[in-house]
Amino acid sequence: MATLVERVQELSNQITSLAGSQATEQEARAFETRAQELSEAANLVYVPARRIELFTVKGITIKPLAAKSAILKRAVNDMAAKYVTEPANLLRTDPQWRLVTKSQFAELSQLATDNLREAWQTFVSAKRPAIDQSRRNIWKIFPAYQERARLVEERLADFDYIAQHLPTSREDIDRPEQLAAELDETLRALPTELPEPVRELFQAIDQGTATVAHLTDEAIKWLRENDLLQTLRITWRSD
Repeated sequence: MATLVERVQELSNQITSLAGSQATEQEARAFETRAQELSEAANLVYVPARRIELFTVKGITIKPLAAKSAILKRAVNDMAAKYVTEPANLLRTDPQWRLVTKSQFAELSQLATDNLREAWQTFVSAKRPAIDQSRRNIWKIFPAYQERARLVEERLADFDYIAQHLPTSREDIDRPEQLAAELDETLRALPTELPEPVRELFQAIDQGTATVAHLTDEAIKWLRENDLLQTLRITWRSD
């Protein structure tokens, strides 16, 4: 697709150069108009073409666009042949030119963007760690974990945000891996493997259904070993 952009832009430049050698101002404007039409068509696919290059370097696979690109490239090459044989042919409206219209390039641009978005979301999703919501809620309960829990939520929100925005630079495309590394570092400072009695206690606290029965010996021992027992407060309920 990048070669298609380059070929169209090259042809546009060649047509522009013809404008200065025309006998009349009207003829010059005609060549300039056709060159501008081609340049605008090339610009439509320029951004997705560059993103495809970024994805290729990164090793992200997208659905192929070769067939669609080939059709347009053949039409552009046919136009280039007309430029060599008889430049004036470029100004005529014929079936070959109708193939290379702005709408055809817009269609290719949209198809490429859709394929890029699908591939990008798959890539980001694969890098985003799956963290059980109940565990995230547990971390928020205790002051000792709240700051790291906040960082976890921020990094997960960052993942969700970048999944909806296609990258435009190497920095953007590397961001999911950077986020994963930052999140992994934060998670190592949080309790990820909880004994079943502790998990049940935290889940009951989160749901507002905790009772003294949830304070088993194993749960109390874990709270004490993790310096969390002193943060626990027990109140009487009247109902």
